[in-house]
Formats: sequence, C-alpha cells, structure tokens
Amino acid sequence: MISFLRGFSLCKTLFLLLLSMSQAAAWQLNFPQDTVAYNDKFNNRQSMAFDSKGKVHIAYNGQTGTAAATSEIYYVAESGDSVLTIQVTNNAVDDHYPTICVDRSDNVHIVYEVRDASNLFQVVYTRLLNGAFTAPVFITQGGVNKATPYGAIGPDSVMHVVYHTYPPTGTQYAYYRKYDLRDSALSGEQQLTEAGITGDFDSAIATDTAGYVHIVAKSGSAFGGLLKYFTNRSGALVEVPTGVTGNVDYPRVLVDKRNVVHILYRSTSALRLYTVNNATGVFGTPMPLTPTGQRPAGYHNFAVDDESRLYFVYQSSSSSSGKGWYLVHGKAGSFSDTTLVSDLPPGYVTRNTSAIAARGRGEIAVTYSPGIVRSGTAMCDIFMKRGVLSTTNVSGATGLPSAFVLHQNYPNPFNPSTRIKFRIGDVGGQRSEVSRVMLKVYDVLGREVATLVDENLSAGKYEATFDAKGLASGLYFYRLQSGSFVETKKLMVLR
Repeated sequence: MISFLRGFSLCKTLFLLLLSMSQAAAWQLNFPQDTVAYNDKFNNRQSMAFDSKGKVHIAYNGQTGTAAATSEIYYVAESGDSVLTIQVTNNAVDDHYPTICVDRSDNVHIVYEVRDASNLFQVVYTRLLNGAFTAPVFITQGGVNKATPYGAIGPDSVMHVVYHTYPPTGTQYAYYRKYDLRDSALSGEQQLTEAGITGDFDSAIATDTAGYVHIVAKSGSAFGGLLKYFTNRSGALVEVPTGVTGNVDYPRVLVDKRNVVHILYRSTSALRLYTVNNATGVFGTPMPLTPTGQRPAGYHNFAVDDESRLYFVYQSSSSSSGKGWYLVHGKAGSFSDTTLVSDLPPGYVTRNTSAIAARGRGEIAVTYSPGIVRSGTAMCDIFMKRGVLSTTNVSGATGLPSAFVLHQNYPNPFNPSTRIKFRIGDVGGQRSEVSRVMLKVYDVLGREVATLVDENLSAGKYEATFDAKGLASGLYFYRLQSGSFVETKKLMVLR
C-alpha cells in the first residue's frame, strides 16, 4: 500500500506538472500595456532603446493605408510623466526602416531610408538636438536603390551603417559605411557580400565598448543564404567564421558589456531561432530558442541587460504551435520556455513587427504591432508592455536555493542522446556540504525510465548523458532532487 501511494503521489505530481506545462504556452507577460501609436495610419517596423535613466525611445514608420508615398518616420519618448511624439519626416516621398540608438550621453540617433530627388532610395541619418531632429545627412547618394539600413552609434561618436543595394537587374550586395559626427567625415563604401533583399532587415550592426564594429548579413539570394559575420577588431573590417552551417535569414547581432558577441538568426530549414556567441573566444555551438513549427518572424532585434541575460521577442502566425508575440530569455546556455506577450486583441486581424529593449537586472520593454481594418482602411497600431522580469532562474520559479541549478538539456529535441548539466554551488557565500543528489528521467505517465545520478556529490558543476535508445518518440521529464530542492524540466525524443 505504501509503494502504491508513493507511485500515485508521483503520478499526481507529474500530472500537475504536465497541466502547468500545457498552460505554459498560455502564460502571458503580465505587464501593463501602453499605447505607442493609435491613429489612422499603418504603423510598424518599430525600433527601440533605453537611455541611461531608463526612459524608452522608439522610432517607427507610419503611412496611410497602402499609399507608400505617405510613409513618414515618427519618434516617441517618455518625457516626465507623459509621452512625447515627434514627426521626424514630412516630405511625402516614402520614408521607411528606421533604426534608433542612444549613445552614452543619452543623445538619440536615427538611421532610415528615403527617396531622393531622382526617386532613388537612399540611406540618411539624423539626431535629436535641442528638441528637434537635424536635417538628414545622406549616407548614400546616387547609384542604385538602397534598402533596409541598420545603424549603430559607437562610444566615439561614430555612426556605423550597414545597408543593401537593389539594382533593377543584376546582383544585390550588402555594404558598410561610417559617419564621424565629430568632423562630419563620411567614409567610403565597403562591399561586404552578395546579399539578396527580402523586404525585411537582412543585415544588422552593433558596436562594442571599444568602438569596434560587428556586422551580420544573410548572403546569397532573397530566400536565404549562409550567415556572414564581419568585425574590425583586428584592424581592417574582415569576415570571421562563426561555424554556423546551413542557410539563414534575418540575422541580428549585439555585444554585451563583457564584449561577448551574440548572434541571432532563423534557420531556413528548421524555421527556428538560434543563437550563438563567442564567450570562449571563438563561436560555440548554436542553440535553438523557439519550438518547432512556430515559424518566428517580425523581430527587429534582440536585447541584453546589464547581467548579460538575453531577451528575444518575435511573432508566430502558425496555428499548430500557437499564435501571438512571444518572449524567450536566458543566459549561459539556459533559456526559458516561451511566454506569450500578447495575441491579437479583439478586432485585430494581423500580427506585424516587434522590438525589445533591456537594461539593469531584468528590466525590459516590448513593443508589438497588430493590424486592423477601420472604416475600410488597413491600419496598424503599436502597443508596449514594460516591467521587470524575475530572473532567479529561467523556468520562472522563485525562491529556489542558489546552490542548485538545473540546465535545459542540449540538444533538444534529440536522437538518441542528450547532455544534462547541473550545478551544486554556494549558499550565502559558503560552500555547500556533500549532498545526496538524484537525477532521474520519467515518461508522461510518471514511470521512471532512467536513473542518471544517485550518489553523494560535493559542490561543483556536473554533466550527465541520457541515452534514449529503445525509447519511443515523445515528451519526457528529468528531475533533479537533493534534500528539499526539486526541479523538473521537459525534454523531447525525436526519432
């Protein structure tokens, strides 16, 4: 009878765990929602950044219905207890693709594309000065159409820009150019790689604390190509291998305060987001971030806080895996499950772009743009959620002893084996004593299928290998237990 009750208790526990995990896809980011743009325009392609005081700055483009020539650039910022909105352009010549950045002195900079007098798209730059935006500086002139510029301001007041060309016929390329605000000097163009455009940002750029440049681009055709990464840390701007294989699209890059380079991209074959970094001095193994079948899209960027925690927000329109805007966050190779930021509000019909900013310890701001038809005209509004995430651990639980950390297995899904890392560390600055530690795997019915660890362990980092040979495809759970500490995570066997 005792063994039966114990088995029943375990099954009940796992049933409740399964129930909570089934609800995980419905977990929402319960931050208050604010309105960034709500009017008679189609507003999207937003870009955002925090300043040093924690104020949010946003740039986006808005146009009337499908009339591209009405597209203008807008700027929104918190000002005291209110929100300030400035129309940056007013020229009726199709302004698009703004990227906003804030420098160390809290100066605001925007790069975007505009049509010139010859009706060609060019890349321009402006900054906020004395409450108004300066006249645009043309980063490019003449030649052929330019597209999807992405800008980053360095600590030395140099604006760095990556952009694409698209001639009527022939090859499309990604280019780099910089503009020195100190003497208004504009460098020559540097051709990076052949790169077909998709209508989204196909390349991105970031700077580190020393002012070095980091660029990622999707090479090849508009339908995806090899990931290219360029940096001038060695002097000249050169390509550096990342080890990423297979075709990608929509790559993004950022550099944290430790000058570790993080790259985000979507695999064109798996249709999942992956991240890779060079924390060890070279780029490591890419890590998947999103569930299979979700087809992530519409992300302008990803973000990092002061503790090197990464934050990703994107939209999915796939009914098989859940629709909406989702958030994933984590660090050191351990990432959270997806959290629903928002689905379509009542009356809205499409999901468009999103952006995110992060600072401090888990402080984030997320924007997302649902589309709607009002009075027979297609419109799109921009909303924002902002708050501080609990980052005790990526599973979202709080109050767990800092001495124990159970990481997500990798790879996941897997066939036939996977690695599970865990740590027994410090509590209150004191080394933990030798503890009895058990790491076991269970199926969805609560039946134990493997014991990976069952022994006394001292403080340290450990890794166990789970070989699922002979097990059926499907969902399983692995549980780490030591004394009163218990944590369970899910893993997927995929044949």
